[in-house]
Amino acid sequence: GEAQATPRGGAADAGAQGAPRGEGAPRGGRSGRRGPGGERPPGGENPAPQNPAPQNPTPQNPTPATPTPTNPAQTPNPQAPNPQAPNPQTPAATPAPAEEKPPERPQYPPQPPRDPAKDALIALRDGKLALFVEVDRAEEVTRALELARQHGVKRLVLELATRAADAVAAIAEAGVPVVVAGSELPPIQELGEGVERRPIAALLAERLVPIAIGSASVERARHLPSIAAEAVGAGVPEDVALRALTLDAAELLGVARDCGSLEPGKLGDVVLTSAPLLASESRVLRVLSAGRTIHEAR
Repeated sequence: GEAQATPRGGAADAGAQGAPRGEGAPRGGRSGRRGPGGERPPGGENPAPQNPAPQNPTPQNPTPATPTPTNPAQTPNPQAPNPQAPNPQTPAATPAPAEEKPPERPQYPPQPPRDPAKDALIALRDGKLALFVEVDRAEEVTRALELARQHGVKRLVLELATRAADAVAAIAEAGVPVVVAGSELPPIQELGEGVERRPIAALLAERLVPIAIGSASVERARHLPSIAAEAVGAGVPEDVALRALTLDAAELLGVARDCGSLEPGKLGDVVLTSAPLLASESRVLRVLSAGRTIHEAR
């Protein structure tokens, strides 16, 4: 018939668990059973239980949780790379073109840029152009002839050679043509004693060296007929002087296929004179160009 008080929140023994609060118990007091006569047990309060139940019982021999073995191959590792996931560092594969053309093979050696000066030297070596060398004295003529032999120059033309009377034989032997510019004679003190006093044009014509008559300056170009007439007066045959103005001059310049003589298909004008062209009394009567009269004397 004894009742054991249970602390607030604890569990009651001997069927007192879950009992309703007594009507006579003060609010907030402790509940307990009265005796058979309704009196309280001595002390006025419910005695504390001798063996109160602990609120959080701790097992004496806790059993550790056994981890469930897992397969590492089936367990995803957050640090391991996923082969199916796209790699931001790897560029996307570019599809190959449908038809790939083979790369062009470079040409070796590369083509150098064109050099007009070198082109002229090549044409000179091949004989397509002539090498014009201006000389004055016999020593210069000798050096020019030696230069042509050493370097294999196929076409050599000497210019002026005013004081080169002593080199006429060497010029004739080499067969080198000369462009003369009149029949001027150097002073006798420059020639010395025993030197030929005739103009170089007459000496070359005497040895049948091809000559061309030039003006030696642009200002004198309009006086070419007078210069040729002067050469005739110095001993050059008239037909040689006329060829020196026309066909021989065109051959030295490499344009004889286009001009230099009156032939079908060539360029040139026809000049009619009252006397031989190089005669002092000759007058121009008519000039024909492309079949038309462009000048007629009145």
